[in-house]
Amino acid sequence: MGSAGKYKEPGIWNITFIILMMISFFQTMGQMMMNVLIPLYVYDIGAPAQIVGMTVGAFAISAILVRPFIGPAFDAFNKKMILIISLLVIAVSTFLYSVATTVTTIFVIRLLHGAGLATSAALAQAMAADALPIQKMNSGISIFGLALAVSQAIGPIVGLALLDFVGFQWAFRISAFVIVGGLILACLIKEPGNHVRKPYQLKLDRMFSKGAVIPALMIALLSIPFSCINAFIVIYGNLLGIGGMGAYFAVYAGCLLATRPLFGSLSDKHGVQRIIPIGLCFFVASILVLTLASNLPLFLLAAAVGACGYGAVIPLLQSLGFLCSPYDSRGAASNTTFLGLDAGNLMGPTIGGMTVSLFIASGLSEAQSYNGMFFVLIVPVLIAFIVFLMARKSAMRPAK
Repeated sequence: MGSAGKYKEPGIWNITFIILMMISFFQTMGQMMMNVLIPLYVYDIGAPAQIVGMTVGAFAISAILVRPFIGPAFDAFNKKMILIISLLVIAVSTFLYSVATTVTTIFVIRLLHGAGLATSAALAQAMAADALPIQKMNSGISIFGLALAVSQAIGPIVGLALLDFVGFQWAFRISAFVIVGGLILACLIKEPGNHVRKPYQLKLDRMFSKGAVIPALMIALLSIPFSCINAFIVIYGNLLGIGGMGAYFAVYAGCLLATRPLFGSLSDKHGVQRIIPIGLCFFVASILVLTLASNLPLFLLAAAVGACGYGAVIPLLQSLGFLCSPYDSRGAASNTTFLGLDAGNLMGPTIGGMTVSLFIASGLSEAQSYNGMFFVLIVPVLIAFIVFLMARKSAMRPAK
């Protein structure tokens, strides 16, 4: 009798959460294959670093533009149907890369790709947050991010391997088939019956969550160096004559798998605001190692340290955005943090490409220019640290 009456704390693992993790895996894997293939493809066409960066970051333009409209849609319409449509858009746009032969065409496809990705990524995370008990939010979102970690490891390796074996066109097509896997899984989701929908209104508080603004700003600042590194790391390695750069992504994701649950549980125990500064220090250290890298082991060290930096901090900032927002504004909170991610993904490759072009124009070699660009990437991380210190006591409090 006594044991039957005991309260059982709700757990993280349920069928909806697991399916959404798998969808996130397929979606992110396809995206990571594109992230390593697109810059190489545009570079192979003969575009300079500035154009490479602008093309890579182009998907974030449409992502930013659709954010105001999809935030209210998450809380007003059938989330499952929106997710299915957005994954279909991603699959089609990914396939279209295989028939693109000019930078202009690739740029246009990136815009279509970004609209679908902006919707599906934020929505999958919002639906996962709905499936989590509030007391397990930090660790739950960190675990949800493990699907991204695994796909971040596999995606670039598979993309580079496919490039070697079948070329760009078939690599793009196979990536589209990967997205279809997530599309099929989305059809299996059952939305909770107690979900209360709001009328669709284009109001600022329905588009974005005020409580998630500071986390989103920090995500934007941190995503500038991360997206820039991902866009140019393989090109830089090739310029240095270093092969096997796919191992960089594998080590990053492997360390992420090992450390992310730890950071999530530590934040549940000691508080997010005590753990975030540690991750920021790791991120600065990883970029410094990258500027000194002249061989593969140093690149791999930078990847390992970076996993404890950007890889650990981003899910904590995302969960902080949820916790600082009302429960019925989870869609808006997810939309807000992903807007920060979009902004960083747009600015990172664009600023990085422009920086490389400026260094080359000043007389530096191409390899030296990329090295200088990596050093400059420390600046946005330091700014994020300052924002955190200024806002931690006033603007980042859990919602009641």
